[in-house]
Amino acid sequence: MRLSIVIPHHNDEPRLRRLLKSIPLEQDGIEVIVVDDHSTRDYDPAALTQSFPQVRFLSNDRGKPGAGAARNTGLEQASGDWLLFADSDDYFLPGAFELLAEYRDHPAEVVFFSPCSQDESDGQFEHLRDRTQNYRRIVHNFCQSGEELAIRLRFFVPWSKLIRHSLIQRHQIRFDEVIAGNDLLFSLQVGLYAKQISATERSLYCVTRNGGSLTTQTDWPRLESRLGATIRYNDLLRQHGLAEQQHSLLGFVVRARKLGWRKGLQAVQIIARSDNRFLVKSPWAYLSQIPHYLARIRYLSRM
Repeated sequence: MRLSIVIPHHNDEPRLRRLLKSIPLEQDGIEVIVVDDHSTRDYDPAALTQSFPQVRFLSNDRGKPGAGAARNTGLEQASGDWLLFADSDDYFLPGAFELLAEYRDHPAEVVFFSPCSQDESDGQFEHLRDRTQNYRRIVHNFCQSGEELAIRLRFFVPWSKLIRHSLIQRHQIRFDEVIAGNDLLFSLQVGLYAKQISATERSLYCVTRNGGSLTTQTDWPRLESRLGATIRYNDLLRQHGLAEQQHSLLGFVVRARKLGWRKGLQAVQIIARSDNRFLVKSPWAYLSQIPHYLARIRYLSRM
């Protein structure tokens, strides 16, 4: 199996080492590319090269900081038939690469796996109360019913999926080179353009949660970047006749308002200049879902 693994990195060498140790680097056919994104601490490429001579260590020299630019740098150097993306603070589970080998000759262009997650503050696995819960549910529903729309459109992250390199090359898919939300449009294009997909509820990848990760940070530049990425996501959905699948943008206004009324107004202006609406559905459609949301909360509270 000719597999390329692309890993962006920033200021976290200890966790990067943990990730690299979870990969069987001596195995034939595995190419690992680490792209450092302007680290200012916790990064010694010479020491890493000595510890992991099989790994290619590159730098993000595209003139734009962020994981998107770093991932694109690695993607353009990748030579494998299949692609995996990993974040440097996560890791692969035992048995992950034996599981991947089962899909060596699979006809699908994307294979989705059910991710697991770990809270690093207490070391506990937390399937029901973290951001991977939704992806686990999407994979489960696909495996049970074969319904493809959600897994193609709503699996927003690049990790925990095996992607045919030829799919990326055929459609020239790249990550947005922005500071936040870089993977949203990439993941949508992968889902939209794949001719055939598959999924399994088995896990190969563990997402870790810690207070310093990008997804736990909220400030105006990152919020504005995510808003722009979501607008582009909605634009692409409309181009493919999937307007009803767009994301509501009202939540961005609410979060921006928490940063001050000027930021709230700025978010309104950004949305108003786009072809997007604040609400994708009518307000009554959202209100009708309240019993469902309440039932979901009661169910989770019993778990």
